[in-house]
Formats: sequence, structure tokens, C-alpha cells
Amino acid sequence: MRNSLRIAVSSPNPSASQRLIDTAGFLALEWAAPFAEVVMAEDGDVVISSEARAIGGILRMPASESKRLSEASIELGLETPLELVEDGNGNWGIDPELSNWTLLGTVLRAVSFSPSTREGAAISRLIRAKLESGEVKERLLATADLWAKEVVELAIKDIATVNPNRIRSWLTEQAAELESATSIHQILRSRYDDDIRQVISQK
Repeated sequence: MRNSLRIAVSSPNPSASQRLIDTAGFLALEWAAPFAEVVMAEDGDVVISSEARAIGGILRMPASESKRLSEASIELGLETPLELVEDGNGNWGIDPELSNWTLLGTVLRAVSFSPSTREGAAISRLIRAKLESGEVKERLLATADLWAKEVVELAIKDIATVNPNRIRSWLTEQAAELESATSIHQILRSRYDDDIRQVISQK
């Protein structure tokens, strides 16, 4: 869309752990703001660095995509079972040139993660959540959703301060697209509930 909000996820910290957190933030924002253009880049209407509490965004990935990324990482020739250990700089002792998606595939294959940073602790919680109850996954999802909502609200507020006409035009476009919906709340709530059930049922 011509007036769509562009949110860029980028971090000055190139560590493996922060890049994984950025990927989680990207996925959380994609789900929370389908009306926006979310990119992993250094330019946008708003440029943000993801936070550890966005880690649950990774659980938004469809099971088929998670499996594909996990299987693709096998080509790295890492030991099995894969036990990752983070150093004090947020790296895991693997090729630092790997893409964010390859790093994600590596984490999805891992059976444990020994953290040394706040970001690493979040990654460790994600890996444990794969083996624990649905309630743990639900908490990670809810925390990531809240983070994404806060980011979107701040982004809209910042743009409205600088260019209120753009926000007005954007809202008009959104209203036109949603005109046929009889109950926006019911649609969003249904989507949320269905998505939560799908994530919890995945093993």
C-alpha cells in the first residue's frame, strides 16, 4: 500500500543471539501488524532493535516452515544432539556469516542452549518450551504479542507527530479495507484463538 507503515528491525549488535532475537521480533511484528510492511533492514519509517521478550515470535512460524529451516541447518555438519553454548559476546561458536534464518534453523534443531547473556537466556527458554506444556508456549506468545503491540503503537505515535496527514490517509485506507467486516473484534479474536491452539498442538 502507498501509505503502509514500514517497520525495520535492525540491531547494531551483530552477535548471533541478537540476530536471532531480531528474527523473533520480525515474526512477532508480521503477525501483530499485517497492515504494515515489516522488514529486516536498516531503513524504514521506524527502525527498532528487537528485545529478548519478543522471542515467542518464533512460535508464530508454521510447523512446515520450522521443519524446513531445521532440516536445512543439517548441512552445517554440526554435532547431534545439538547443544549450543553462548559466550559472553552472544555468539555460539559457529560461522558468524550465517544468515539470520540459518541461525534460526540451528536453534530449532538444538536440544539445549547454555546462555551467557539476557538474549541467550530468552533463547534457552524458547528451546525448553519446545519440550514443555502448552502453557509455557502461550506465555511466550503473549509476551511477544505485547511487545509487538507496543512497538506498533509507538511507531504510529511517532509518525503522527511528524506527519499527521499521512496517518489520517493511512487510517482512511484501513477503514475502507475493513468496511465489509461485521465485527473486527470477533475476527481478530478468532484468529488469535485459532493460532494459539495450533501452536500449542505442535510438538
